[in-house]
Amino acid sequence: MSQVVVLSIMLLILSCGTKPPEELIIGSWEAVMGNETTIVEIRSDGTVQAVDEDIQRWSLEEDGDNLVFRIMDFDDGSLEAELTMVFDGNDCVTLSDESGVRMTMERTE
Repeated sequence: MSQVVVLSIMLLILSCGTKPPEELIIGSWEAVMGNETTIVEIRSDGTVQAVDEDIQRWSLEEDGDNLVFRIMDFDDGSLEAELTMVFDGNDCVTLSDESGVRMTMERTE
């Protein structure tokens, strides 16, 4: 069997068990940015909230090869942040903005 066929079969098997990013992001995360750490709860109802912060809305969509995570004001829906999201497995994700500011999040539960 050729290497291309074997690789294709392996990728198919691996992709069958993978959840879509919209499901993977749901949960409680420890977010680290610089020297600051906080807990962020991302909920399936489209809301997100960091400890001691106001509740906000979120969306996630594919833009070419990138995942774009948007955070919006809960009341008026105005855009507050647009971040590129990269998963490293199911329990670690890195978010970065256009200026290069990065936040790493690890699942807490």
